[in-house]
Amino acid sequence: HDRTPFMTSFGLCLLAARAHGCAILDGVHLNLPDDAEFAAHCTQAAQMGFDGKTLIHPKQVSPANDAFGPSADDIAHARRIVEAYEAGIAAGQGVVTLDGQLIENLHAEGARRTIQLADAIAALSEFRAAHRLISALQKRAMDRWSVDEVIAYNHEELADYRVAREHLLK
Repeated sequence: HDRTPFMTSFGLCLLAARAHGCAILDGVHLNLPDDAEFAAHCTQAAQMGFDGKTLIHPKQVSPANDAFGPSADDIAHARRIVEAYEAGIAAGQGVVTLDGQLIENLHAEGARRTIQLADAIAALSEFRAAHRLISALQKRAMDRWSVDEVIAYNHEELADYRVAREHLLK
């Protein structure tokens, strides 16, 4: 489907969300068999500035993550922007350049959002890994160990789980 007629509405929604500090998600994609169209809509929404996409089927998770999650290069560049900007501010400059590009507060804020997103994704990945490990241990220990014995056996992994959980709940 051509989404051109909706571009003005998308833009207004994006502006309103940003003005109020809210995340904004692109709407659902109902044409489940058309994976290419779904990926194209995700890419388009990410380029427009949407934070994610509402999903209705598990097969949509990976393409959406690919479109909306920052790449390793994006994260590294964002860190460089923040470092350059903060160094410039510390030196009394209102704007700085990085690789010949002007960097000001707007760019630094966008870079910080990228870094925060990457950190949240990493914490969520750790949380899921810890959850899988705990589930496996619980299945393994069923009928043989008490809950306290499972916790004692896997104390370090549970500590990582708690740290990730606390980070996500902030």
